[in-house]
Amino acid sequence: MRLLYPAAWVVGINPSTGAAKFKVATANSSTSITFDAFCGVGTSTSNSHPFLPDLKIAGDGFGYVSYVTVNSTTSMKKSANEPYPDATYPQFALLLQDTGNSNFGAALNDLGLLGQYTGTSYDMSNPSSDPLVKALQTGDLTTAINIENGMAPLFRRLCDSSSSSTAKLHLMRVGTDGSSTDVVAKQWTHTDKQVYTLSSAYPGYIMTDTQSGPVAKDAPYYHAGMITNADQGAVFSWRLQDLSGAYCALGTVSNTTTTCIVPVNAISQDWSGIIACRERTSTEKVEWVAPGTRVFSSFPDVRRPGCVRVAIGAALAFASRGRSCTSQI
Repeated sequence: MRLLYPAAWVVGINPSTGAAKFKVATANSSTSITFDAFCGVGTSTSNSHPFLPDLKIAGDGFGYVSYVTVNSTTSMKKSANEPYPDATYPQFALLLQDTGNSNFGAALNDLGLLGQYTGTSYDMSNPSSDPLVKALQTGDLTTAINIENGMAPLFRRLCDSSSSSTAKLHLMRVGTDGSSTDVVAKQWTHTDKQVYTLSSAYPGYIMTDTQSGPVAKDAPYYHAGMITNADQGAVFSWRLQDLSGAYCALGTVSNTTTTCIVPVNAISQDWSGIIACRERTSTEKVEWVAPGTRVFSSFPDVRRPGCVRVAIGAALAFASRGRSCTSQI
């Protein structure tokens, strides 16, 4: 495991001494990618801390701060539709290496073996029959590299991938004694599946990309707000925006052509509502309602004809000092 940025903390300072009185750590984001033997080696995992906005002191004397974490996992494995035997791909890499080192004799041998794997015939006795054979035999490094770079898409390892990422919107409450509560106000999950199939068109394959849910990086990092009412705790609100064009429900990639089906409303049947705190003895928890989608604004997306950009919102409140959040405004 590799830890990129160890942690983020809310730190309490003793005003008399200037020293730290307590430190409360936030949750971290995590990324994990697993490869099979054909596509890579093992599993790569990293963690990173969130970046915190300004902490706010509410009327109840607690400090409140919101932040977002993203936890993602990706799995990559050999496609069931490889156009060539497995040995083809390291053989092409060896051709590139020997050509780059101006080891033209070895490169010609590499090219011959590559032809055997792909069913391509290279006539080494007749250089003019193939531009790459001619370039290697005459030591024309620039031409050979240009030709081989043009061949590279044909020898790409086709690795199907499946990934899932969940963005979590946190609200942390910290007391003057260092006690804390960290709740997930809302979370959004995005999935992405890429599958290769063979094609008669260059370069011989098509990648189909199927996605669902808002892309984690487009979650409402900077659309959160909080208000407080005397000593009754805090009301926390957030807003989703521009999710209608955040992902392709279904896309295909072939050579340099990309097609995408963009959902017109990627947030249908999502949440909305605002709640307030009232007197009632209860354990502290997140209280919220979801009567259905509330569209606060809607306007055409000029960047994506036929799509609509929308914004929706919701809020939650922390119970404080024996109060719970029970009513909708």
